[in-house]
Amino acid sequence: MRKTLRLTFILLSLSGLALSLVQLSKHWNYEDKAQDIAKLMQQSVSSEKLDKAISTAITEKHLDDAKMYLKIARLYHYPIDIDAYEQQITKINTLEYRVSNNVKNFTHGFIHGKGDDTASITGSVISDFTVIGDVRDLREQYIRQQEGKEVNKVVASLAGVGIGLTLVTIGTVGTTAGAKGGASLLKFAAKTKRLTKGFSKQLAAQGRKVFEWNKFSSAMKTGSNFADIRRAAKMSFHPKAIQPLKVTAKRMYAVRKASNTKDSLHMLRYVDNTKDLRRLETFTLKHGLLAKGYLKLLGKGILRTTKVLKKTTGFLLSVLGSIFSSLFSLLFMFSGRGKT
Repeated sequence: MRKTLRLTFILLSLSGLALSLVQLSKHWNYEDKAQDIAKLMQQSVSSEKLDKAISTAITEKHLDDAKMYLKIARLYHYPIDIDAYEQQITKINTLEYRVSNNVKNFTHGFIHGKGDDTASITGSVISDFTVIGDVRDLREQYIRQQEGKEVNKVVASLAGVGIGLTLVTIGTVGTTAGAKGGASLLKFAAKTKRLTKGFSKQLAAQGRKVFEWNKFSSAMKTGSNFADIRRAAKMSFHPKAIQPLKVTAKRMYAVRKASNTKDSLHMLRYVDNTKDLRRLETFTLKHGLLAKGYLKLLGKGILRTTKVLKKTTGFLLSVLGSIFSSLFSLLFMFSGRGKT
């Protein structure tokens, strides 16, 4: 009778242990831990390196970059003459200088969809929101095909998607504006060769499912004016397949909102795939206008995160349950051996 009772208790204890281990596995979760930027700055970026970055940015009239580096210098207490640099920036950045450059470059970007400064890029993106830019780019790619030249399928598909999203945005009171803005930025990056090969390949694959270039080309044989291009693009657009590309475009738009247009395009050089874009989004949402500066000073490695065991209440209770079940099992097993 005692042996049966002892065996029952041992089996119950072992069952409890097994159940505790199962519960423990359910709470065995990890969370991403970001890199320690302050520590990395202290270890890897000397005052000389940061000072050179500031002076180079001012010399090349990249004044926004210079201001960004000065903020980093102030944040981490680098022994740099910040006031002297700010005076240099103020001397260059006059109202006349800003107006002259912005008007000229915005117009160039709006018409041609190209440029390297903020005003040109803004002009290009705004032209896409009016459909003018997307129609212009589709027409350019179609002409290239007619001339026997290589078609940039990323530009073509994103332009076609852009026209489709514009129609959807109008019909849904702007709910897809984030995806439209992100698609425009990615298209601009493709046109100006800012995309890495890996990311460009992924974008092409996503775009192919949403916009059929061959179908568009066939539809264009009846005419190539503004209305013809819009009609052909609409026929070749498949909104039901857009979700993966929509996620990618929205991530790009989030990066731009957290930083700025010019910086978001620059940071694409650190993106080799959609996972990198997700990491960049998280990083930029945390560091904002300083994100590009950290990447330029510290490299792509700072986008990586480490997995840390998440010690939730459920996890800790499961650990305690496993320990107690183990102790009871051992107690009954050894007490039984002592009496035999």
